Amino acid sequence: MISLQKLSTFTRAQAFAAHLGFSIALILTVFCIIRFVWYPDVLFSLANGKDILLILSGVDVVLGPLIMLVIFNPKKKSLKFDVGAVLVCQIAFMAYGCWTVYAARPVYIAFNNSYFGLATASEVDPKDQQKASLKSLSTMPLFGPEFVGSIMPADQKEKDRIVFLSGVGLGIQHLPQYFTELEKQKAALIAAAHPAQDFDKLEADYQAKLRAFESEARANGKEVGFVPLQHHSAGAFVAVDKGTGKPIKTL
Repeated sequence: MISLQKLSTFTRAQAFAAHLGFSIALILTVFCIIRFVWYPDVLFSLANGKDILLILSGVDVVLGPLIMLVIFNPKKKSLKFDVGAVLVCQIAFMAYGCWTVYAARPVYIAFNNSYFGLATASEVDPKDQQKASLKSLSTMPLFGPEFVGSIMPADQKEKDRIVFLSGVGLGIQHLPQYFTELEKQKAALIAAAHPAQDFDKLEADYQAKLRAFESEARANGKEVGFVPLQHHSAGAFVAVDKGTGKPIKTL
């Protein structure tokens, strides 16, 4: 803990620089967790992780140090309290922001006949989570989304409910009670995986990205296909190994 005597030796510029360095280190740590654990690959933009992180960065890296620059006065008797209050408020905001990002993290990428659907933690009803047929899905994954298969129920009313949910941006990917191991749908997944050339209506840059991934995989002795990944009005693709039927990467 820095004493008041030592704190008062800082100039306003030094306090600003120290706080800015602390803020940058904090946001970089948070960025790594969000970008590479909770929102990997294209999910960072698809599930709005990028937008939320920009807001957090703006407040943490810009607003916090600026407030320190304004309030810091080495001659003030309340200096230690003022600095402590700024730091506590900043850390509290960051903790709240991290919780918001965590609560909205992607948790399931569920295959459904010809496409994958993405579900975030905030979109899955805890009551549906408790009905999960797979014991491994009794709780949501903590460290990144999980690929699963899904099977439509036999009950017509349930089918109609899922169709209705699909119309409002939800769907079977939000209902863990209908999840199954993706391995059980291996044949259907391989059949649903198409080469990049089949998606000729994509923007040129995006199709070039798929073709480049496809060429790289072929150079490494793998044949890949692409399955659409849907999340509300946005879309992406899951690269699938045509030999093993396993997802490789979201693009």
